[in-house]
Amino acid sequence: MSGLELTVIPFKSSAEVLSNMLSGEIQLGFENFTPIMGNIKSNSIKVIAIGSSKRFIGLPLIPTIAESGLPNYEATSWNGISVPIKTPLSVIQRLNKSIGLALETPSVKTKMLELGVTPRPSTPEEMQEWITTDIKKWGLIIDNAKIEKQ
Repeated sequence: MSGLELTVIPFKSSAEVLSNMLSGEIQLGFENFTPIMGNIKSNSIKVIAIGSSKRFIGLPLIPTIAESGLPNYEATSWNGISVPIKTPLSVIQRLNKSIGLALETPSVKTKMLELGVTPRPSTPEEMQEWITTDIKKWGLIIDNAKIEKQ
């Protein structure tokens, strides 16, 4: 996408990425905010850009990769809550409502932002659409890059 030649090192954990970055074994890494937030706040590592399409409200001075010169770049991680397929709709709706209310409380919002997470309550249908869209997006990227499926 950028023409940049990099060697990909598949670390098994965020801790490995972080320790190798701090020791100077690697010069850069792509990592989620949560495991490195303490290092960001203590200035032991510097974030130069983020992969989301919008700046993170918890670190508003850090530009997106798209703002930094790669238009349309977006690579983010997300978390969702799943239930067994035969869970009654009434239970799903009750869980969704309770989780949505929890995500709107100031203390939960604050804690999530401290951890580098943007709370985004949604409906089960919106979450399913997100998953479907992500599978299509990354499937195309994998196919176009000729990455061998495993």
